[in-house]
Amino acid sequence: NLPYVIDFENGLESTGLTFAGGPFYQWFNQTSGGQFKTGIDQFGLTGPSADHTLGTPAGHYAVTQAAAGDVGDVVTMTSPCIDLTGTIDPEIRCWYHMFGFQMGNMLLQVNDDNGWVTIDSILGEQQFTNFDDWKVRTVKLTQYIGKFVRYRFISFRGNGSASNMGLDDISV
Repeated sequence: NLPYVIDFENGLESTGLTFAGGPFYQWFNQTSGGQFKTGIDQFGLTGPSADHTLGTPAGHYAVTQAAAGDVGDVVTMTSPCIDLTGTIDPEIRCWYHMFGFQMGNMLLQVNDDNGWVTIDSILGEQQFTNFDDWKVRTVKLTQYIGKFVRYRFISFRGNGSASNMGLDDISV
C-alpha cells in the first residue's frame, strides 16, 4: 500500500525488508543504545553522526558495517512487492550518508518480474565529515506504472573499514 515509508525507528526487523550478504560485511540498525553502536563511528572515520528522521544520535537508520570483509563485498536490502497500479507519477526517495575515505558504491535496482534493472547509482564518498547533512535521492518509477515491483539497494564495500553507508527515510 502506498505511500510505502521506512524510517527504521522500530529497527530493521519491523521494516519488511530482507537483507543478504555477509558474513562480515552486513547491514545493521544504528541506534543510541542496546546492542547497537552510538550515532557516530567510534573513530569518526565513516558514517553519519545522527539519523535523518530525528536528526539526533538517538534516531535509527540502516548502515553497512565495513569494519570487516573484503573490497567489493556485497550486501543487499530488498523490499517486499509494492503495488504501483493506479499511480500517476510514482517515485522512490531515500536519504543517504556516504562519508569515509575508503567508500564503496551503492546501486538502486527495481524488479517487475523481468529481472533486476539498475535505475540509479551513487559512487564513492558523498559527504566529507560525519556531521555533513544527509543527501536525498529521488528516482522516477513511471516506467513501472500499473505493475508490482520490488526495489533493492546493493552496497559494495570500499577498500577498507572507512566505508559505512547509511540509508534512512525510504519512501515510494
